[in-house]
Amino acid sequence: MKTIKQITYFILMAGIIAFTPACSVKKNAYGDAKSGYKMEYRMPKGEPLQYDLVSEFNSNMKVMGQEFDVESNARNLFTLTPAGLSNGNNLFNVTIDTVFMYINSPGGEIVPDMAGIQGSEFLFEVSPKGMEIDCSGAEELKYKLGESEEMNLSSDFMTFFPDLPDRPVKPGDRWSNVDTLVEKSSSGFLQFITQNENTIESVEPFDGFDCLMIRTTYTGSIHGEGSMQEADTKTSGSIVG
Repeated sequence: MKTIKQITYFILMAGIIAFTPACSVKKNAYGDAKSGYKMEYRMPKGEPLQYDLVSEFNSNMKVMGQEFDVESNARNLFTLTPAGLSNGNNLFNVTIDTVFMYINSPGGEIVPDMAGIQGSEFLFEVSPKGMEIDCSGAEELKYKLGESEEMNLSSDFMTFFPDLPDRPVKPGDRWSNVDTLVEKSSSGFLQFITQNENTIESVEPFDGFDCLMIRTTYTGSIHGEGSMQEADTKTSGSIVG
């Protein structure tokens, strides 16, 4: 049986994952609309890029006849500075500039103290096609959710870069990919597996560049195990977006 606190934790994690960004800054995509665009992440060394990851989530649930609302808001503003290549993969120095989280549930308001991880840095390795090779440094950026639940920032980076297709693509083309994300805490884990369907919708000008507009839809599953107050817990479900 899940307690209100356990369900609140589940909703929070689902909200954070559901709003992981589906776009990224790139200088250009080589090719043209006729032959197709060869999409890769090509980052000039030393040129910093700033990302603002914002999550807003509201939910109404009914458990054993009891209805309750949960609201969560989170923000991670960070700077990503290209640091060259390693075995053909992009290396980035990541600096956490501002990080914040707020949760409002029947159990009360929770605002984790995250000041200790602001200004922290770690090394992030990503393939030219967007596969996150190593973000283990983010696992060391820990904070408390409530009195005892220990979390870290790794889930913000595990599937941050959208995976790009191996072939040239034109407007109307589609490709699929699967993302697996494991959200660990001091009491257990949640695993999210999503099947993503991506479509090139158009080529549009933005900030002086020709940019590809990509629409992504996904379906997936959630599985989790843990313990709280000497009780074992299991979580399962499906997601769509």
